[in-house]
Amino acid sequence: MYVAVKQQAESALQQGTNEPAINPISPPDFAICIAQIHQQIPTLAKTPVKTLRSECLSAFNSSKSEVMDYLIESYWYQAYANKLGITVSQSTLNTALAAAKKQLGGQTGFETYLKEGGQTAEDVNFQLRVSQLYSKLIKRFEKPVNAAAIAAYYAAHKSSFGKAAYADLHLVRTASRAKAQAAYHALKSGQSWTTVAKTYSASAAGKANGGLLTNVTQGEEEAAVNTAILLE
Repeated sequence: MYVAVKQQAESALQQGTNEPAINPISPPDFAICIAQIHQQIPTLAKTPVKTLRSECLSAFNSSKSEVMDYLIESYWYQAYANKLGITVSQSTLNTALAAAKKQLGGQTGFETYLKEGGQTAEDVNFQLRVSQLYSKLIKRFEKPVNAAAIAAYYAAHKSSFGKAAYADLHLVRTASRAKAQAAYHALKSGQSWTTVAKTYSASAAGKANGGLLTNVTQGEEEAAVNTAILLE
């Protein structure tokens, strides 16, 4: 849990928030957690113990859940890999560890990393082992994907991609067929939608905005309108 807390603090620091790593330990009274807060966060130095105890409990439960999830998943990866006969050799782990140390600036950088993160070399080896097994498990179940498979999947799941087809249009609803034909001929003669709508629209809304409708999707208007604007 302490490692998880340190990692959260490091993540916050990278995002520009300098938050101390408060370890929510010593339940149920959380005396150590509360003392850390009083000492490391000046703005909370005088906050009542009861209030901070509640905060420590919340942090404790969150951290506990995160750590347990990781441990259970790690155990499952190892158990399933063992069932399938998937292993990771010590030489592979040594190579991965050497690469990690190189990224950290060698042995000295690695030791600093351990100290700052509250970890041990055994912790890192465990994480590397689980990571290697997970990669092998993923590779075991990978399947080649070609263009035909992608097209077939897309065709079967179209509703999951993008947004429904829509159209922006002007629509003037009139009180009679004769007025509709008159509106049509007025538009054909060059009159604007604003002018035609004010003259022939049967609704106040239509008169006000030139009959403009935006983001009209299939089925939103009557069938004739859908057909006219190619939404079917």
